[in-house]
This record gives sequence, structure tokens and C-alpha cells, in this order.
Amino acid sequence: MPDRIFETRNLITAVNAMRPVKTPVLDKVFALKEKSLSSYIEFDVEKDSEGVQVSVPSGSPANVINKDGFDTVVVPAPRFSEKVSIKPSDLDRIRKMGSEAPAVLGDLVGRNLANLRARTDRTREFMAIKALSGTVVDGSGTTLVTYTFPTGHTPVLTGNDKWDNSASNPLGNLRSWKKKITAA
Repeated sequence: MPDRIFETRNLITAVNAMRPVKTPVLDKVFALKEKSLSSYIEFDVEKDSEGVQVSVPSGSPANVINKDGFDTVVVPAPRFSEKVSIKPSDLDRIRKMGSEAPAVLGDLVGRNLANLRARTDRTREFMAIKALSGTVVDGSGTTLVTYTFPTGHTPVLTGNDKWDNSASNPLGNLRSWKKKITAA
């Protein structure tokens, strides 16, 4: 009798049983219209307009400030590579179950894949939340990207706007801050 544990149908059943982790910040604040695979990420950061003016003689034309609006920051995309191995002893134990083996292995593979997907989704959500503060870090605390906000883009919450207040609107705050940054 052939080994049916690794049949495509059994593995697809396991994959379809996976439930996604909720990622509200990633979905609502950093929703992408177009996704692509790349080894680099680029994003725009508003250029700082601080400086000292240059004196010109009366009647001369004004100096034009050389400000393009944004600097493009290019950073390597973080790469996460984790796997869960199924030990030969586990496979031998599962094969002894006879006709039930494909279903048992499918459940095991499905749980492993769901756990890996959940870890990936939680990592992406964590990085999206940290990006709102101007620094992107990974799970070990390693800083991947740091960028500074212009002074007017630093959010300040007071009174009923503080997120521990039931009258606050955190999602509305995040959306307005995102608009403020992208509108500059």
C-alpha cells in the first residue's frame, strides 16, 4: 500500500484549516494597493525645511529653496526564515495508525503551518506598530530602520484623546496621522 500521508489532497486540507491572525494596524494603516516581492523596501520621508535664509540685495529676485519634498529611504527587506520539523519518530508513530495516518499527519502539518503563519502575521503587525513611532525593530529588538519625523508630525495625545480613555478614537488618530504624513 502506498504511503498516502503526503498526498496533495491531505496537505491542502491541512492548509485550508489555518485561521489568520488579526492585524488591524497593518490592514488599516499600512494597507498596500499593490504588493510585490523585493529584497529592498523603499519609502518616502519628508525633507526637513529648517535652515537659515540667504540675504539678497533689494530688487533682486528671491532665492528658490531647493526642497524636493521627500527623501527616499531604501533599506533591505527583513527576512524571516523559520521552520518546524517533524521527527522521523513522529512519522513512524503516525504511520502505525494505518488508514487514520493521513488525517493525523494533516492535522499536525496544519497546526505547524498555522503556528508559523501566525508568528509571521504577529511579527508584521508588531513591526507596523513600531513603524508608527519612527523605528522598525524585529522580535529580538534589533533596529532595522530608523527615521525621524518633522516636529509637526509627532503625535501628542491629551485629555480625552489618550487611548486609555473610552471616549478616544485610536484608529481615527492613526488614520489622521497617516494622512498628515502623506499630505506633506
